[in-house]
Amino acid sequence: MARQTGSWRAHVLASGLFAATLFTVALDVYSRNVSEFAGSSVLQLLPPLLISVLVGCMTLVILGVTGFKRIGLSMVLGSTACVIAASQGVTASAIPPIDGGTHSYVISNGRAVIELIVLPVIFLLTAGFVAVRRLEAIVILAGLILLAVSFPIYNLAARDRISSSLEPLMTLSRDVNVIHVMFDSLQSDAFKEIADRQPDLTAEFAGFTYYPDHAGYANWTTLSIAAIQTGRLFFNHHEDGLDPIEEIGGWLRSNSMMSYLADKGWDVSAVQPANAFCIKTKYYCSTLPFLSNSIGERLGKQHQSNPMIVVDLALLRLAPTVLKPLVYNEGKLLWSDATGPVNADSSTANDIALSMDFAKILTEDIAVTDDNPVYKFLHFYPPHKPFILDEDCRIAAARTEDWPNYLPQATCAVKQMIGIIQALKRIGVYDNSVIIFQSDTGLGMVRSNDKAASTITSVVEYTSPQLIGYARPTLLIKPLRATGPLRVSTVQTSHLNTFSLINDATGGRTDLPNVTVPKDRQFVVSRIIRAGTTSVSPYETFNIDGDVANPSAWRSGGILSRPGVPYLARPIQSATFSIEGEQPLKPNESIRLVGSVTGGSDVEYTFLRRTKGDQLEIIKGWSSDNTATWVVDENGQTPCVANLLMAARNKVMGPSELQTNVEKVAKITSSACR
Repeated sequence: MARQTGSWRAHVLASGLFAATLFTVALDVYSRNVSEFAGSSVLQLLPPLLISVLVGCMTLVILGVTGFKRIGLSMVLGSTACVIAASQGVTASAIPPIDGGTHSYVISNGRAVIELIVLPVIFLLTAGFVAVRRLEAIVILAGLILLAVSFPIYNLAARDRISSSLEPLMTLSRDVNVIHVMFDSLQSDAFKEIADRQPDLTAEFAGFTYYPDHAGYANWTTLSIAAIQTGRLFFNHHEDGLDPIEEIGGWLRSNSMMSYLADKGWDVSAVQPANAFCIKTKYYCSTLPFLSNSIGERLGKQHQSNPMIVVDLALLRLAPTVLKPLVYNEGKLLWSDATGPVNADSSTANDIALSMDFAKILTEDIAVTDDNPVYKFLHFYPPHKPFILDEDCRIAAARTEDWPNYLPQATCAVKQMIGIIQALKRIGVYDNSVIIFQSDTGLGMVRSNDKAASTITSVVEYTSPQLIGYARPTLLIKPLRATGPLRVSTVQTSHLNTFSLINDATGGRTDLPNVTVPKDRQFVVSRIIRAGTTSVSPYETFNIDGDVANPSAWRSGGILSRPGVPYLARPIQSATFSIEGEQPLKPNESIRLVGSVTGGSDVEYTFLRRTKGDQLEIIKGWSSDNTATWVVDENGQTPCVANLLMAARNKVMGPSELQTNVEKVAKITSSACR
């Protein structure tokens, strides 16, 4: 009886462990959707209780069918919980958030195989060893537990390096405050149009100066932050062979406004767009994803939790990845109403939503609690794409990416500025605060009356109006004790002027080092620079002598492969590709596709095929390898025919004429295709 009771206890404990794992994993993965999970902790105890009962009942049914002992199923449940917890440390970043809307899943074949094979194998091995050799079963379970524990320990260590507390961000000084807010992708001409249309909004900007002819440095946030915060133009200082993200992170740690002011005794805090910018800093630093749990707890004081959403999300982990689109209708929750926003399936969309939540907390909770001078650098995502915000900052479905749909999200960003201004006025620190609203870049949004100019070309297929849009970020500054209506400055500035402008606005209190500003403002257009890159991708440089908005002021400095080295791209003259193997093709046969070009340099190839609905399916993505392997199947655009394509291009992303496409039609033979 005691042994039987112990088995029941083990079974109940294992079911609870499994349920708790599913529950906590769901909260961790989907914590960005904070408004859905915020609320009473008592309510949030219901999901694991319900899941525990469900799991327990399911395993009892399995017991009856298989004849396994309860202790065996308990081992299986515990092992599976450990595997899920361990896999979370590996795959969390790849799992799309669910916000009550509809999303598409991108599933790798490798991951699908692992989930469909490894978990059943673990089940069978564990159950088999329990029935035959209990010692081996204990060893397996111990190893799985060790694996499960190691990932949370690693993640906790990462969270120690990057703070998740909101408290330092809510602190203001009785002495001097410098509030430096960087809105992502707010074009200067968008701010001007909003100001012209809604003068009641700009009336709030008392004491501010607007710099309409402000020039950015690059078309990417990371490169722009380096120019703003360190006074370094990336392509003039980059050391070839270094990871650009880590390199810029090092500059921010030791040579930024934040590090200078922290050394001078200022209380510095920052919210950055990338984790790499927050590692080992001498000042408080975090990112919106790391703050998401704290944001959720704060919003939980105002919102009621929906436990069924958490149950849905927890049960989602039970389904193999390859089955989730079927079970969850491309991500739509099973039981809960679509209470969340139906937005684009991207991490940026979630960061935009988190920015709104963080802005709400900032304007409500910010308070004077410090005697030291305070500097804050806060990165807000709006009005970056996707366009999911209306003028009143309400989240809705993603809209088409054009100027009319860009303006509402840009208007929301302006209203966020006003919210910060009003909060500082309410608590009485507006006069002794310097406020900088500065965007990293524009967004290349083009009004219908903007015409392209032949004097500007770009390596990434931007038209001249798009390029000028990217080069025109917004800049507004309110100096200490400044009053009066919004001023418009005729001074031509760039990101490199930020140091001196802040020194002037604080009356010299910041005493930031001098930054050399060249006569001609510089702008760089490059392909995206990601973590892990070890060489600078081809990029195009421009010098701007005059008004940024005037195409005739732009002078091309050429396409470079690295600083000072021209990119010697030769155009592709022609391209062909062949199908190796007998024709007509046979279903399930593995065939080899081979491409070749004449002319060109640094050529990349991609292979595709047409499927039903005239959709293109990638056989092999862009790479320097001119071959690809394809297993013939009949799910093509036309029955009994394979429409295969090859495209070749120079590595530098250029105008469409630098890409050459070739298509072949091959017959397929089978019993249905005679």
